[in-house]
Amino acid sequence: MSRLLRVVVADDEPIMLMYLQETLEELGHHVVGQANEGKMLVDLCREFHPDLVVTDVRMPELDGFRAARLVCHEDAIPFVFLTGYDEWVRATEVERECVLIYLAKPVGKEDLQAAIDVVMQRYEQFHMLLREDPDIRRTLSDRQYVEKAKALFVRWKGISDRQAFDQLRDLAEERHLKVVEAARSIIGE
Repeated sequence: MSRLLRVVVADDEPIMLMYLQETLEELGHHVVGQANEGKMLVDLCREFHPDLVVTDVRMPELDGFRAARLVCHEDAIPFVFLTGYDEWVRATEVERECVLIYLAKPVGKEDLQAAIDVVMQRYEQFHMLLREDPDIRRTLSDRQYVEKAKALFVRWKGISDRQAFDQLRDLAEERHLKVVEAARSIIGE
């Protein structure tokens, strides 16, 4: 972990909220707010502007995905989604609007740390793309091309996600393109 993160957690199960708080603090992060439903999660994000949100998907009143969409329309905060259900399709839809990663419950400490590392790396890359195009909505949407191109580099070259992004960025510089344009050329779009 590179830095202390201010985190909001949300889950409708009190035992899970306690587990998340303890685990995140053991990992060196600071939990600034806890919610047991989606509306409260949105309110806490508006109040605290956390560095990261760790949330359950299925919660009363407003589920985690809908809450994330509301939050991300105001503030691009990375999300780690936790669920005991198969929510991949919905996660893919939300990914067009948020920087996220998805974990199936039960979640161990190491899994949570790995997910945080990945989502924060994606968030850092998102900010690099945002410098090329300050339209946050378009940049969030264009990330799908960058993610696809990185996945191809990882598969073709057997390199890490970070190395794939670096190579994609280098290719963009060589060709005098934006990173998303280089990504589209790699995937053939």
